[in-house]
Amino acid sequence: MKPMLAKCYDAQDIKGWLMSEKLDGVRAIWTGSELISRNGNKFFAPLWFTEELPAGVMLDGELFIGRNQFQRCVSIVRKQKPVDSEWEQLRFFVFDAPGQEGGFEERLAFCSRTLFRNPVAEVVEHTSCRDLAHLNSSWILFSPVPRA
Repeated sequence: MKPMLAKCYDAQDIKGWLMSEKLDGVRAIWTGSELISRNGNKFFAPLWFTEELPAGVMLDGELFIGRNQFQRCVSIVRKQKPVDSEWEQLRFFVFDAPGQEGGFEERLAFCSRTLFRNPVAEVVEHTSCRDLAHLNSSWILFSPVPRA
């Protein structure tokens, strides 16, 4: 599975597109049984972390601590012997469930239902873009996604 990647804005009409914060974390895919990088390398997450993710359901997302914490996040997820106290700082922010039926909004709804009150994962919040001025006025960087 290849994760969805950002594309360059090329003056498209973005009214109605969904936009979300551009997280500064480490891209990860939950295969339904393990966390891997977008290049297919395994993340050695603690068992207590992966046991909270839904078995048999593929999720595309990002391991994230918080803004301006990229290097710390990378340092944590690259270790082959995970440190529980470090992984307790991470959350898996989910963008999509690419193996599920339906368009993007239906898949987001599926993710919300599946991850409801999950202790280690949540769905990335999306906002409907009104226009380019709305996008540009956002104080957080956003990545617009066309509605299905």
